Amino acid sequence: MAARDHELLHAAKRIAAALGRTPDEVMRRVVELGRGDRVDWSSSELLLCALAQLAAERPIPSGAGGRAATIENIEAPSLGVTPGRPVSTETEEGDIT
Repeated sequence: MAARDHELLHAAKRIAAALGRTPDEVMRRVVELGRGDRVDWSSSELLLCALAQLAAERPIPSGAGGRAATIENIEAPSLGVTPGRPVSTETEEGDIT
């Protein structure tokens, strides 16, 4: 179980960085959530809710990928285009090719 917790914490740190947040900001939110009516929630559930709230409070502007675009030195893929597959196009008649 410790390895799973470590992986979740590492993933949360990456998500926080992609959102432009610090791990401290996320943990403060986790503590706040744990004080309310969620006292019986697991740490991972609280962590996920905290990240979701922080993301909603300060949305990332369109086109600003921040660290999320280059985590692990992998560029963000183009949406809708699968490498090696042709891109479908719409004809004048509305047919998709």
